[in-house]
Amino acid sequence: MKLPGHGQKPHLYFIITIPKHYDGRAVVVGLTSHLDLTTNPLYVFQRSDHPSIEHKSYVKYSSLLLGNMDQLERAFLKPGCLYWRDRAAASETVYKIQQEALRSPHLDPQQQNLIERAISEI
Repeated sequence: MKLPGHGQKPHLYFIITIPKHYDGRAVVVGLTSHLDLTTNPLYVFQRSDHPSIEHKSYVKYSSLLLGNMDQLERAFLKPGCLYWRDRAAASETVYKIQQEALRSPHLDPQQQNLIERAISEI
């Protein structure tokens, strides 16, 4: 899914768990082109990873979102933000994001549990 910041280009977010399997809850991660201490430089996303990636990008694991998809969609629809569903990512791309998320110090136990369950169902 894409979510533009206030007056900025759209940012790409990936839903990395399957909400319908977990009472509608999902873990969502965003990509950024800015490499800093809150991003994960272990995997660099390229244009070939997803049609909406335009340049090198990194997952910003410090901004992982966990919540009910209905609540997350409402949050993304707040004034000043636009949101729309984008093309689905390839399963290999989602798997890479999940694997890196499990190594992130920003992951809380509930997020970790959902991601591990999603990986085990592949």
